[in-house]
Amino acid sequence: RRDADGVLTWQWARLLQVKHEQDINERVAAVATITAAFEVAGSGWMASDPTTITTIAVDGVQKPVLAECTGDFPASDAVLTVLSSSGTITLVEVTGPGIEWSWAGSLLIWQSLVVDAGALTVRKNDADAYSGFALGVGHTVAGWLTLLPGLNPLWIRVTGGSASLSLVWNERGA
Repeated sequence: RRDADGVLTWQWARLLQVKHEQDINERVAAVATITAAFEVAGSGWMASDPTTITTIAVDGVQKPVLAECTGDFPASDAVLTVLSSSGTITLVEVTGPGIEWSWAGSLLIWQSLVVDAGALTVRKNDADAYSGFALGVGHTVAGWLTLLPGLNPLWIRVTGGSASLSLVWNERGA
C-alpha cells in the first residue's frame, strides 16, 4: 500500500540478503534491527487489479483492439485468451507496433488458446501448444505482447471460426 495515496500495488521480488547487527541494548530489550536487500523483476510496481479488454473476432476479419496502457512503464506480462465459439480455428495472428506473431493448430469449438507473455507459455486447454507458435519477421519488441505506455493498437485475426478474445495485463507505475 503506497503511503502517498493508499493504492495497493505489488512487485515480484527475490530476497538476496538479510543483515542483523546486534548491540547489547537490543539483547536486553528483545529487539532485532534487520536490513533486507531485494532484487525486483522489471520496472515499477504493478496495479493490484489487472486491466481487461474483451471482444469478439469473426472468421478471417482483422479485429482491432486498442489497449491503453496508463502505467509509467511497459507492461510485458499480457495474457491473450482466444475462446473458440464456432468452427475450427486453425490460425491466430496478432500484429501491432513491433508485435507480429501467429499460432497455427486446431482449436475446436469451446477450446481455448492462452498466450501468456509474462510466463512465455502457449497453452491449448491447459496442454502445451507452443509448437504452433511463431514470431514473425516484423516482431521487434522484447517479449511477445509488450504494451508501451499510451495507446497500443493491436490487430487480431482468427481463421476458421469465431472467437471471444480477452486481453489482460497489469499496469506498472512508479
